Amino acid sequence: MADQAKKTLLPKRYKPMNDYTVQTQLDTRGREKQVPVYIGPYLRAFHSDAFYRRFRILVLVSMVLILASALVLLSFDSYAVYPNEGLYTLIPLIIALFPFVYLLLGFIRLPRENGRVQRDTYVRSVLRIRHSSAAIAIAAALSVVLWIVFLFIIHFQGLSWWDALFAGALLVVLCASLLVFLESRKFSYELEETETSHELQDAERARSKE
Repeated sequence: MADQAKKTLLPKRYKPMNDYTVQTQLDTRGREKQVPVYIGPYLRAFHSDAFYRRFRILVLVSMVLILASALVLLSFDSYAVYPNEGLYTLIPLIIALFPFVYLLLGFIRLPRENGRVQRDTYVRSVLRIRHSSAAIAIAAALSVVLWIVFLFIIHFQGLSWWDALFAGALLVVLCASLLVFLESRKFSYELEETETSHELQDAERARSKE
């Protein structure tokens, strides 16, 4: 079952902070303190535990492969990495370092176990992984296209096994990120609002109108 979060789980212009309110509570010393309290809905998972475990492993392995491939691309001497020429090939991948950081953050926020999750957790984990992997795949695809164009410019002259390694590293980044993106689309969640969340949301709306 495909994930329908964009259509039904998230309102337009959704902000995770809107699923929280601030309440005053007493600490262990009897002093008042302001603490954030979740008042948003929960998402019930319909995908299997086996799928969830495979996805976590896939993301972890893909990040390792992408990072290792990036080191290869930046380390070896190759026609494709010469300044003023191959430099353009690597620009998209250098930009892809930013979504890679978000991919890592999404994996860190991904719950260890499959099951019911808060809506903001879903946004900061599954959706973040989906969007980040898509951005990396697009950047890698652009680098592959630029590298092929570069090969035609030099008429495939003077290539060595280093260049084959370079091409292989590019394809690893592309395939790994694309696979994560495709698998992330297989998540299946359903909105599950509890009576408690409704009561807290009503109370928050009443306070905001005062």
